[in-house]
Amino acid sequence: MQTFEISEHAPFSAEERNSFSKDKTKWMSAFELSQLVSAMFGLMYCYSLLVSYITPFFMETYSISIKNIGFINIATPITSLIAQLCVGTWSDKLQKRSGFFRCGIAALVAGLFVLPFASKLFPGSSAHTSLVVALIATWLAGFGLNSALVVLRAAVADLVPKMQQKQANAIFATAAGLGLLSNYFLASINLLWLRNAFGLTNTEVLFVVGSMVCFLCSLATDQLLRKDDLQIKNALRRQDSLTAEGFAGGLSQVFAFWRLPRWLSPACAALFWTWVGWFALLMFVPEWTSSDIFGGGEAANDGLRWASLCLALQAGVCSLLGLGWLEKFMQEKGPNKSLVATLWIQAALQLSLLLPQFLVPYYPHVAKGLLLVQIGLMGAPWGLIHCIPYVIIGEHGDPQRNGKLMGRLNTFIVLAQLLVAFAVRPLALLFTESQALKVILLGGCCNILGLLQFSMNENSWKQEMTKAAPATADSESPLIKK
Repeated sequence: MQTFEISEHAPFSAEERNSFSKDKTKWMSAFELSQLVSAMFGLMYCYSLLVSYITPFFMETYSISIKNIGFINIATPITSLIAQLCVGTWSDKLQKRSGFFRCGIAALVAGLFVLPFASKLFPGSSAHTSLVVALIATWLAGFGLNSALVVLRAAVADLVPKMQQKQANAIFATAAGLGLLSNYFLASINLLWLRNAFGLTNTEVLFVVGSMVCFLCSLATDQLLRKDDLQIKNALRRQDSLTAEGFAGGLSQVFAFWRLPRWLSPACAALFWTWVGWFALLMFVPEWTSSDIFGGGEAANDGLRWASLCLALQAGVCSLLGLGWLEKFMQEKGPNKSLVATLWIQAALQLSLLLPQFLVPYYPHVAKGLLLVQIGLMGAPWGLIHCIPYVIIGEHGDPQRNGKLMGRLNTFIVLAQLLVAFAVRPLALLFTESQALKVILLGGCCNILGLLQFSMNENSWKQEMTKAAPATADSESPLIKK
């Protein structure tokens, strides 16, 4: 009986691979790119909600202390781990990306809508019940977000020609930045008039708008993903993917995220270390800004809005760079040097956040302005890490395993979030003052660890990337040799 198994090497010739959608003469139109980009905008809008506002939401609404907030933040990475690996692998096996995308969007919209209203939906119940409902909504939203995101990334690798991968992923970075910018800008302004008109708080407005934006932006992308389903079915050799033996064999491969081709190792390493820093920053910049920079108390809300403005500027910088600079930078430096530059820039900027902490007692306005500039400049490494790893898969992968590779690559983001979530409690017990800032600074130090790993493996990784040069119609890549 023939079983379904995704091997590390694709069983297709270079001509077959390029005939799928990589034909250099068949460039994706601007309209089709805009269809893909629209979903990325909505997903990153929602992502910023789940990462940056979950911590202050649970601390304010349910009085969760900072030493216990890690147990709240653990929900999203666990669901992300399951979603990235399972959905990525099975969207390849079942050759059905659009179905997984729709389910993910539905789960995300439902979770975002329920989360801020959990206490109001169960007015007669105890605070414990509403907290459990809010946690379930967080898990549901996290699972939906990552399911839709991994399918979308795989579709980009499937549909966009190799020579257009850098351009497409740079545009994706712009869309991601605009999604973050929209949310952070909305959070940075006082929405008191909406509270008076509809009886909603700022947080409730952000989550309701997020669910609506996510649904509307997904409609255009869904049309293109159905085209991707058809192309996969025509391009891949049909196999008996639903036999009992094939199902069991495939299930055993789902969580083997460490089984990756060597040419993907630099991207995985850079993705892990940079995202340790990013999660520390995104989770605790609002808390640190409101408590330490603005002094807490009555000024805490002003601090949260200022932090949102800083993150909005960061997203704006990312969007502007995605219009041309990111693509040019990756073209000139190559993948490995671009990843090293990303680690250097992020480490320097994140560790420099110690300066506003020293300046705020003497020059509070200077400290606030400096913080705005520092976080804004972080849009450069943010944009690079949103492009480089996915360009590598887009240029070296194939339609049989793009979903699996995207899922396993993004697992290193989840592992970074798990590390930060688990480390919060012991670090909070270790540090008695400026806890949020110290977690952010330790996140910046992790980028230095990433640089050390690159220096130790530079030669071997460079050789692997050279061997895995993208295939052309005239020459067969080493990746597809049996």
